[in-house]
Formats: sequence, C-alpha cells, structure tokens
Amino acid sequence: MRVLTALSAGCVAMSCGATTFGDSIANLTVDSGSSATVEIRLEVNVAIAGSGNDTATRNVGVTGLAGGTLKSEEPFTVIDIETLSLDLSNTSFGYEFFCVPFFGCAVSGDLAVADFNLGIAETLSGGIGKGGNVVFSEALFNPSFNFDVAISGVVNENLTGEFNDVAAQTFSCRVDAAKGVAFLDNFSIDTIVYDVDPTTLPSGVNSVRIIADVDLGGVSMTGAYVPEPEPCEGDFDGNNVVDGGDLGFLLAAFGSVDAGLDLDGSPGINGSDLGVFLAKFGPCP
Repeated sequence: MRVLTALSAGCVAMSCGATTFGDSIANLTVDSGSSATVEIRLEVNVAIAGSGNDTATRNVGVTGLAGGTLKSEEPFTVIDIETLSLDLSNTSFGYEFFCVPFFGCAVSGDLAVADFNLGIAETLSGGIGKGGNVVFSEALFNPSFNFDVAISGVVNENLTGEFNDVAAQTFSCRVDAAKGVAFLDNFSIDTIVYDVDPTTLPSGVNSVRIIADVDLGGVSMTGAYVPEPEPCEGDFDGNNVVDGGDLGFLLAAFGSVDAGLDLDGSPGINGSDLGVFLAKFGPCP
C-alpha cells in the first residue's frame, strides 16, 4: 500500500467510503507554472439600448490543493476526490456593446474578477478508464468569485457582487500513477453561468449575465506515493503505540462482543485477548 504525497490539480480524490489498507492516500498541490484560460461572455440589457453581449479571454495562473485516495493497489482502477480547491489569479476584462461602424460603441464595460475559486461540494469517485481517463458525470462543484462591473456610455453604472453556487458539473481528468510516481492532467469542467440578481441592479440596467468557460488544460500535478503503515494490532486509539490508553478500551469492553477490539478471533473479549494485547505492548513496528 502506498501513500500519494503529491498529484495533479484537477482530479484528485479521497475515498467516498472509509479508507482501507491497500489504498493510497494523497495530499496534492498544483504544479508550479500551471495556468488556465478564462473566457467570460458578458451579456447586458440596458433600458436605452436593449440587449448586447461581448466576449473576452484572459490567461491566469492557478494554484491550489487537493486530497484523495487511489483505491486498492497498482494498477489503480478507482480514484476518489474528497477535497479540491483551485484558485485562479485575479484578472479583468474589457467589453464593448451596441457598436456601429464609423460611429463606435454606445456602451462599454469593464469586468474585474477576484478570488475565483473552483472547489467541490462533495466527495467524487470515478473509475480510471483506458488511458487513465476519469469522468465524474455528476460532480457537485462550488465555484465562487467576486466581481465588479463598470458600465459606461449611454448608461453609466457600477455594480459589485459575489457569486457562490453549488451545481452539478461534468468534471474529468487523466491519471497516471505507477512505480511510485503520479501525474494528473487534462482537467475539464462545464461552463459556469451566473445571472446577477435583478433586484440588485442599478436603475437603467435590466439584466446582467456572466458566462465563464474555464479551460484547465494547462493545470497539472505530480508527485510520489510511499507505503502507508500497516495496521498496528492493539493500537485502538491510533497513536502508534500499544499502551495504557488502549488497555482502557480493552478492559471497558471485557466480556462483551466487539469485533473491533477482538484480538484472538474468538467470540467475546476475554483473557485470551488480554494475553495477545500484552504481548504487543509497546511501540508499533
């Protein structure tokens, strides 16, 4: 059994159920130099000019962490994602609306996006398929960001707000883990759509929609995984020592039937279990 100490930024995972010996536990960090391409379409409707839209694209740096489990032993066939948080660097976009040749544009907009985070809202579990591809078809993601929109021209307004939502997404990545080295890349996530609450819009602005496509193709994680310690029989409190604290658990269960504390394989906690326990007293191997 091996412990994964560093992996890729988009697809990593912790087990949906309890981790069992033979699984590989992962603590992950996004590789230095990872980046994402963010394309945001801004759709506005203003009272004077009607509906307009424009699209702008920026390349941003990505950092983040994840925690997960590669199930069973090599070759791994299942990966679970328990924690995932990808942070995109702050950026801004410029837009022009209601443009007419020779006359210019009636409305321009500047959108500043800060604290853009892509995280998961629940543990994800997926089978590792051909080529290491993993698809989580109903991944609950929790994207969030703060925004500031400045509209100028025939309408001059400014609005700020925060987007924080949980929605099912199709999320995928590629996993390559063998011989102590792991690599994850080819991350992909669905489009994010956010309609600004119309009750928060200033006079003269009827609606604002933000549509974000985040290309995570430039994000990856790599790392090594090492053997996880085998279970230490008699260490009931998990402090890596069979000691008086563990003896207290055993004595409290004496005479009962508790499979978790049964050391000799016979029904009930009795003197035989105590003998096995005392033989293991001391530091775990």
